[in-house]
Amino acid sequence: MTNYRDFSNPGPRDRTPRTRRAVDRAMRTVRGWQELTVIDEISPKPRVLARISTLRFSLVVFAIAAAFTIYIGHVYQSQDLLDEMNLQQQENVRLHLQHNRILAEYNAATGPSVIYRRAQTLGLQDKPEYEYVGAIPADTLADHPQQ
Repeated sequence: MTNYRDFSNPGPRDRTPRTRRAVDRAMRTVRGWQELTVIDEISPKPRVLARISTLRFSLVVFAIAAAFTIYIGHVYQSQDLLDEMNLQQQENVRLHLQHNRILAEYNAATGPSVIYRRAQTLGLQDKPEYEYVGAIPADTLADHPQQ
């Protein structure tokens, strides 16, 4: 007994004469590298990746990688910008506090209590009495009719 299978007679698995003819034709003709498999109507259609060319696939992969790289770069730049903004905000708060402290020192040095004290050391009076020569005092203007 020989263990060789006779491909010209496919046996009970083939149900149509058309499939049998395709197998007979495939056995009689010399096939190239692209035609090593017998494709008949029973075999599935080629998959999506088999229909896409290598160049198109590599361009799509490169575009996806470039978009991902740009996105990651954008995330890192945004984080750096946020850190810089936080530092600038802290500096702004520090400068406002310094301005308020200096303004408070200036107001303490030029406030009314300091000015009155210095005026008293110079000999100035606290409430001077003004003499109105030929004029009516301001608090009595409402009482007198105008002439």
